[in-house]
Amino acid sequence: MCGLPFAGKSTLARQLAERTGARVVVLDAINGERGLGLDGAAIPPDEWRRTYDEAYRRIAEQLSAGHSVIFDHGNFSRAERDEVRAVGRRARARVRFVYVPVAAEEARRRWLRNRQSHERYDVRDDDFALALRVFESPDEEPDVLRVEDRAAELRWADSPPAQAEAS
Repeated sequence: MCGLPFAGKSTLARQLAERTGARVVVLDAINGERGLGLDGAAIPPDEWRRTYDEAYRRIAEQLSAGHSVIFDHGNFSRAERDEVRAVGRRARARVRFVYVPVAAEEARRRWLRNRQSHERYDVRDDDFALALRVFESPDEEPDVLRVEDRAAELRWADSPPAQAEAS
């Protein structure tokens, strides 16, 4: 997946997984498993690197077993997306990113609303600001499917590519 926090990536990832049988690797869940970020604690950069390494390991493992994979994470920069592409290349999998665009103001509204509802993992203030600052739109990248609305999501999910999806 690709997009700002609270764009709807996790919701779409679950829908796609249900329709396609793809395995989902969730970066936030890996941090939770590792006991990181609990109660809003900052995650040091070296721990983030370990979380990413674990996510890439899980993606590679699932691809090697012949499964399609959805990587539920923002993949905010071209460099992050290139790392996912490299994991896919090593597994000889076809990689596509599903970009869920959302205006920064709408992402902020959803983020603040989540602070009341607790429907999903929270994002620290500084991490939210960082995501807004470093996000690079993938519009010019050749392997990106831009999802504009709910109808488009469902049309695409009805006929997914046959090989692995790095999201």
